[in-house]
Amino acid sequence: MLPDMKQTAPLNRDPPPGDDDTRTRLLDAARDLFIAHGFQGTSTRAIAAGAGCNLSLIKYYFGSKEGLLRAVLQPEIESVRPLIESLAGDGPPTADRLREFFLGMARQLDSNRHFFRLMFAELMREDSPLGGELLEPVRRNQQSALRVLENARDAGVLRDVDLRATLLLVMGSLLFYHLAYPVASHLVGPRSPEVIDRIGSTAADVFLHGILLEKPR
Repeated sequence: MLPDMKQTAPLNRDPPPGDDDTRTRLLDAARDLFIAHGFQGTSTRAIAAGAGCNLSLIKYYFGSKEGLLRAVLQPEIESVRPLIESLAGDGPPTADRLREFFLGMARQLDSNRHFFRLMFAELMREDSPLGGELLEPVRRNQQSALRVLENARDAGVLRDVDLRATLLLVMGSLLFYHLAYPVASHLVGPRSPEVIDRIGSTAADVFLHGILLEKPR
């Protein structure tokens, strides 16, 4: 009897060969497509075609399309914390430094507006598999920003108010312009450096005048 000549694929293959920038090309293609069409509106075939590589390399480097989204978003989220710490500085908190902090955050949110839109769109999906993983670096960013306000309160610059709610309101006012741009731009104007600075400065003025400790007369 002749032996069975049917061949089966080996269970443990060597990793597919690829040049050093394949992973980067996939990230760049995914970033552009996710921003243009959203996560759900982007296919892995389109990403692979945009990167000029085999579809199977997405699974090899990232595990899945969700893993690719995670690799696109997480570095952007984690880059916010060093900025918060640099804006906070090392000196004693003052009202002027807090205004500069809010203005700097407004500019940072503007420069990364596409990623924040993508992140919030994904986090608002009830079936998102990335919620927990993306929320952890977000939580660390929130803690860093909260420490800025706590230090100012402890230095006697701010009244003793609910700083967590304060931070939520401040960040919400800065983010809303980008998350609801078609609506918000009708109110304050199309996006420009001047408009972003006006939003940041006004948010700082409104909130700081509401929470600054008044000097006794």
